[in-house]
Amino acid sequence: MKKVINVLQFVRGCEPRDPKIDLYEPMRGHIALLREYGFCGTFLLQYDALIDPRFVALAREAQPIAEIGLWLEVVEPLAERADVTWKGRFPWDWESDKGTLIAYTPNERRKMLDVAVHTFQETFGYTPKSVGAWVLDAVSLQYLQETYGISAACNCVNQYGTDGYTLWGGNTVAYYPSRKNILSPAQTAENQIGVPVFRMLGADPIYQYDWYLRDGMGIVTLEPSLSLWKKPGGGYDKDWIEWFFCETYNDKTGTPFVYAQAGQENSFGWDSMKDGLRLQCEKIAKMRDRGQIETLTLSQTGDWFREHYSLTPVLSQTAMTDWRGEGQKSVWYNSRYYRVNLFLKDTAFGIRDCYLFDENYPERYLSEKCETPACTFDTLPLWDGMRQSMGKESALLRLCDEYGEPLIVKEFTYSQEGDVGICTVKAGNDEFKIKCHSRRLSFYSECKTEFMLIGDTGKKVPDFAVTVKSDRVECVYRGYSYRVFVQKGRLCGNRAISEKGVLEIAFTRREE
Repeated sequence: MKKVINVLQFVRGCEPRDPKIDLYEPMRGHIALLREYGFCGTFLLQYDALIDPRFVALAREAQPIAEIGLWLEVVEPLAERADVTWKGRFPWDWESDKGTLIAYTPNERRKMLDVAVHTFQETFGYTPKSVGAWVLDAVSLQYLQETYGISAACNCVNQYGTDGYTLWGGNTVAYYPSRKNILSPAQTAENQIGVPVFRMLGADPIYQYDWYLRDGMGIVTLEPSLSLWKKPGGGYDKDWIEWFFCETYNDKTGTPFVYAQAGQENSFGWDSMKDGLRLQCEKIAKMRDRGQIETLTLSQTGDWFREHYSLTPVLSQTAMTDWRGEGQKSVWYNSRYYRVNLFLKDTAFGIRDCYLFDENYPERYLSEKCETPACTFDTLPLWDGMRQSMGKESALLRLCDEYGEPLIVKEFTYSQEGDVGICTVKAGNDEFKIKCHSRRLSFYSECKTEFMLIGDTGKKVPDFAVTVKSDRVECVYRGYSYRVFVQKGRLCGNRAISEKGVLEIAFTRREE
């Protein structure tokens, strides 16, 4: 098992939302912590920081222990040098139709990427190996790989609407993206971008998914800034940090690669982040000294990933205890064909989320530019508990008895053997096995009793139409058609019904 943490900071050269913020001190503070704890780290420089001698001097100072790469948000001097018309209200603008690469045409993106990489080469004498952005796009990443040999990339955690950025339905750990959709893993080598993408921020496997229902645009991640939270939980909270690292880097699940990213963008200021970041570094150092975790740079992580995987591997992310004491457990299983979240709340068990991956489903900005202040990247929904919810909690596709009554679940465990994730659920006198295969989900009643999965009706996902037949679900999302098959059992309305104690849902007809 490879257990990796990236200590990463991306560095902006200006912050128009609060011009009084000292953007220099957070980078210097990060470097000091790396030295103190003996870590390697990664700094990704936005173009305005790349052309600022103060930040360049700090980057040179950090190079013995840190990797320097590029943060790919657009700023006015980058657009001007690339002969692209700047759209922003300020020298850097956070809105999607102004300060992101997708705000510009594919050709304009390539021109700005050329300028950014060439400036980096002139400054440091080599080509950057790692890049990141809150929102990357497939056109830009493919161009960077084919033209400059980029090794690794990072993008924003799955979130709904936070800061105008929606990335919804993606792999939760790491993957090779499709050439047509940066958020969707490719299924085949010929249609994937050969740069692994790692998800940023270190997301809470239980609460990050539907925190939007509780707190609007809130997030629950490793970000250590106090200004993000002001409530229990998250990257400044010692108890939450302890819980997150123990859950994420345990040896029980059997997943072959475990990843999280710590650190904080410089825009929040050093005073806001320093205490939480130190708590995280103390925990990382203790685990490193016990051989439970290793710190790598972003490109080192990408190099290892590419050496070991030619296609997106099966990876899981789990939390089998609940730091809030609400009795919740969560398993995220990711293959290159789909993701599913198996979820327990008190005694209620079911599927909270299931999205399908299709390398031919295009992102919105593959050929078009973003024309709105907010942007959306997504994959193909099958069950979306957050968006189908009618209240403060996600809607579940519930495990029920043969009469449709929800089962009272007493125990829920998870392990991974190769590509197969195995969940064991005990309810009454029966025991259920849920096996997550790379292309299908199988439910078994060990006592051969019949059962059902029943979906809460709830809200409908916009632009998503479903036709249910006895052996398949025919879906259309944003005009794109796809199917899910029931190979054992049958469908009836909002119910999937077992047959002889077995229910099997396949995401393709052909087996691997």
